[in-house]
Amino acid sequence: MRASLGFFATGLVLLVAAGWAGCTASSPAKGAGGATSTSTASSSSSGVVGTGGGSTCVGPPDGKCQLNMGEDCNCADCQPTAYCNPGQCTNTGTTCDHLFDSCTCPNCAQDPFCGDPTGMNCKDGGTCDPFVEGCHCPNCWTNSACVGSVSPCAGGKPDGVCDRSNEGCSCVDCQGTPLCVTCANSGACTSSEPCDCGDCLHATRCNDVSFCVDDGVCAILTEGCICNDCKNLPECLAVLDGGVDATSEGGADAASEGGADAGADG
Repeated sequence: MRASLGFFATGLVLLVAAGWAGCTASSPAKGAGGATSTSTASSSSSGVVGTGGGSTCVGPPDGKCQLNMGEDCNCADCQPTAYCNPGQCTNTGTTCDHLFDSCTCPNCAQDPFCGDPTGMNCKDGGTCDPFVEGCHCPNCWTNSACVGSVSPCAGGKPDGVCDRSNEGCSCVDCQGTPLCVTCANSGACTSSEPCDCGDCLHATRCNDVSFCVDDGVCAILTEGCICNDCKNLPECLAVLDGGVDATSEGGADAASEGGADAGADG
């Protein structure tokens, strides 16, 4: 098991048991930190689950949902969150807010945790828990938010492997793999940037073999091009052959996007 995801998943389970406080992605462990979050939405909303009984707020309501401190949907601070409103999506951009966005939201499809193509955030069976499970998870395939990324897969059903000859980034099998996660080329390797980018070629998190999992799926946000699952893919071959200078100012995007087109077409 990949050390980083194992650590994160374990911490996440513990936090959800007490009430998860969301996280800020940082390093391969994807940072289970961020114990508080400021709630700006209304403190009461339709669809809130788990309400009833006395308030669980730690002190007077202060606009910060502290799930890891025992606050839950009986606290007004937490009622606007995706934890209390399953399926809620608040961000229309590319950033996945782990407190206010459900893992099934489109903007969480390429997130290191919610969109992990290896499915390490998935539970075994049961109903879909959209707060921590994304569309990669089999028990979420019938979720209304996931139908659009499930039906484009070959045969109309994901199988956990991106078939580049028949599937593209609209299929959940390919999301989170080098085919679909693009590079920012900002000059710095951010936690949300895939390891096949020039920015990340020498990043510690992308060159640690302990993060490699030989399972046939390249989770490029947590596995580097040194990993067996990734090293022979076009996007990794391009960045490794070209080096940092060739990719840091546009080459990585060309490798990621051009390789994606080539992979999807053939």
